[in-house]
Amino acid sequence: MVVVDSYSARSAAVIAGLDAALVGKLAVHLDALRRARRQVWVAGNGGSAANASHLTAHLQEAGLRAHDLTADQAMLTAMANDHGYERALMLVLRKLASPGQALIVLSGSGDSSNVVLALAEAGRLGMLRLGLLGMGGGMAARMCDLALVVDSSEYGP
Repeated sequence: MVVVDSYSARSAAVIAGLDAALVGKLAVHLDALRRARRQVWVAGNGGSAANASHLTAHLQEAGLRAHDLTADQAMLTAMANDHGYERALMLVLRKLASPGQALIVLSGSGDSSNVVLALAEAGRLGMLRLGLLGMGGGMAARMCDLALVVDSSEYGP
């Protein structure tokens, strides 16, 4: 039980440390995207890709036109094979996204090159860039229009 209690306490501290005003701004952006019927693209790397997929399902349940950039494995792996893994998300986004849409990235570090390049492409396309980030937010935090950075150096909490 000591391990569970310790993890629960660390997770509760992370949640308590979230900036409520920033969470509210994120909700306002998402509601505006929902009302405007704008497409929302969601991406992550590794474990964050799994979380992005899960988030996509919840965004869809909330009425947003959300799509997981890593869901089309054939396209993603073709882009990675032909152009390099770090460019794969960016190239999928380039093929599918349009100005006025949004990209939400999830990243533990905020420094994964594929996520950073996707954010750069989203900026070039005139998309809203939102981040759910950890460990200081890394480069991604500086590239997002709004970044919610979790104050933890642990991925779990």
